[in-house]
Amino acid sequence: MAQMSIGQLAERTGVPASTIRYYEQIELLPKPARVSGQRRYDESAIGQLELITFGRSAGMSLSEIARLLHGYSSETPARERWQYLSSVRLSEIDDQITRLQEMRERLAHTLECTCETLTECSDELASHRQVSG
Repeated sequence: MAQMSIGQLAERTGVPASTIRYYEQIELLPKPARVSGQRRYDESAIGQLELITFGRSAGMSLSEIARLLHGYSSETPARERWQYLSSVRLSEIDDQITRLQEMRERLAHTLECTCETLTECSDELASHRQVSG
């Protein structure tokens, strides 16, 4: 099996070499073999980095990704790992969407502001909050 340098792995995955080193340091990626002191990766490192990149793009923290990769027995199917972490993450995203919609409504309301002073505006916003809430 062909071995890649860290630069080659970075180029193939789009993940900077410094990030790959960091992932090794925090044990998200296993330490690679070394040849003459240089890191050498096999093809499996590409798949591992793709999983990490996917998790990050889905909003997962590095600790959640570490749990996905290393927090289960080796017999635990991937679907069970994903289902648990995804259900937690989806719930958090739904909460964020609700908060963002409320923020949007409040900001949209300020676009209709006709107040001359911030005190008048404060009273108006308070009455809007009572009606909306």
